Amino acid sequence: MAVHPSQRQPQTYRPLPPAPAPVPLVSEADFVNPLVRIRDVIDPVAETCSRAMPLVEALRLLKHSKSGTVAVLDRRRPAGFLTDRDAIAAIYDRPRDWELATVGEVMEAAPRPVSPDDTLETIFDRLHRGGLFVVDSRGEFCGLVTWTSLAGSVSEQALGRLLATRVFPDAFE
Repeated sequence: MAVHPSQRQPQTYRPLPPAPAPVPLVSEADFVNPLVRIRDVIDPVAETCSRAMPLVEALRLLKHSKSGTVAVLDRRRPAGFLTDRDAIAAIYDRPRDWELATVGEVMEAAPRPVSPDDTLETIFDRLHRGGLFVVDSRGEFCGLVTWTSLAGSVSEQALGRLLATRVFPDAFE
């Protein structure tokens, strides 16, 4: 015979056991595998554009970008990044004429690039919200290291450290 929901006895649940304490990091090698190189995490098919490209056109590239970043190049050399955040800020700051803006007016300057042969440890001081340029020996664009391409190659602690120091430094003071 069915019991009316108001007549059911409340169920009691056993409390979960306490979570184990996190294992402390032993060394910097716990953050990244020292054998992994930039070439192992590069995104060679990153969306690219020039400084002169109208922002309206660059928005189409951003829409198709896996990482929310478009690499801005000047004769195959890194010039800066256009992120979805930069585009939103430009639209907000110039509500009447944002359609006239160029990428060069709203992009962020590129941090110093890395080589495909560098170790992942080199990114900790340079990784930008938009990613990090990878250049060959001639200084020409090879691809990007993005948050998306990096995620599977560093520890959770390393990602947390990067977020705290490079993306949101003011939030962790």
